[in-house]
Amino acid sequence: MKILNFYKKNFYYGWIILGVCTLANFASGPGQTFTFSIFQNSFIDDLEISSTNVATSYLIGSLIASFSMIILGKFLDKFNPKYILILVTIFLFLGCFWLSKVSSSLELLFCFAIMRTMGQGALSLIPSTLVSIWFTKKRALALAIMGLGISASSGFFPVYGAFLIENIGWRDAWLVLGITASLLLILPVIIFIRPYKFLSTESDNFDEKIIDKNGTTLSKAIKTKKFWFIVIAIMSGSPIHTGIMYHQVSIFSQKDIGITEAASIFAIVAPSMIFGQFISGILNNYFDPRKILILGQVLVFLTLYLLSILNTLFFGYIYGILLGLQIGLLMNTGQAIWPLYFGRRYLGSIRGFTNFIGMSLAATGPLPLSIIFDSTGNYNTGLYIFMIFPPISALGALFIGRPKI
Repeated sequence: MKILNFYKKNFYYGWIILGVCTLANFASGPGQTFTFSIFQNSFIDDLEISSTNVATSYLIGSLIASFSMIILGKFLDKFNPKYILILVTIFLFLGCFWLSKVSSSLELLFCFAIMRTMGQGALSLIPSTLVSIWFTKKRALALAIMGLGISASSGFFPVYGAFLIENIGWRDAWLVLGITASLLLILPVIIFIRPYKFLSTESDNFDEKIIDKNGTTLSKAIKTKKFWFIVIAIMSGSPIHTGIMYHQVSIFSQKDIGITEAASIFAIVAPSMIFGQFISGILNNYFDPRKILILGQVLVFLTLYLLSILNTLFFGYIYGILLGLQIGLLMNTGQAIWPLYFGRRYLGSIRGFTNFIGMSLAATGPLPLSIIFDSTGNYNTGLYIFMIFPPISALGALFIGRPKI
């Protein structure tokens, strides 16, 4: 097609792929925890169910979504990612449409499953895998740029969602969110995404031999100690981030901070996350990624502590800065580390399996906080329990070993 004549010898097409992947990360917003958190009270009040009921539906739906990542990862190794992304975009809209009509906790569970599969799952796994395959020397930088999408999304969709709820109601808000995300993504995917076979050894930043010879299969990777130490080092953030972001509006409402102000903290998280991703992208070019993972876990601990003691909106913004910074550091390093240790040839399968682990752990995050809140009337005990996990992850990072690829 003539429109694809952008690809010239003096221009690397991977930058176009990066642009679409960044947009895909942004469009994942309706399926992310930071958007669901804005609707938490609406689900509870309108459907007449408890916080624990909503969190349980979220847990089961997210677990269903996490299992689908194993299958999706294998599909990425075999099929044209364009067609997978088109289907994901369509189902993301259908999930939003169903949420606008939901009338029971069972329906809510299935809606969560669809939205988590398409949003946090597919629109995270596919873009990060594509960027990791199309870039080698500039991978950390490319992943940091791609991370602009989710950072901007975390700042935009909660505020956008809160605005829609207050003006048209929470049900119509879901419909508008679905239309917004799907219209943004569908045409760029159709026009610009290309299959891996388009890549050649003549393309800058890409070496076909590296993909063919140096890749480690998933079955071999999971038999190594370093694989599981990497999992330990990066995965504690999954339940912690999901748990506190899911309950953020409720936590802040206990501290007499309203829904609009609580949503505005997500807008603080976004630029801080961008900064964290770019800092991580730079640091990964000069320092051992294990040190960056340890730094990230220290920041996770400090974030939890601040959230447990804050009592003003000002400290809420400081919390937002810390939250975004450590998410950015861990997100970028957590994506860049897998091809660094296991290569790119089977990256789809490996990332699919690790996303399954991450999403499964993330699914467990909101429920403990809900149970503790329903039992005690506050969230602090749950936050104290969460503080146990960052030191464990930091310890796991010490045992990963140096990359051989």
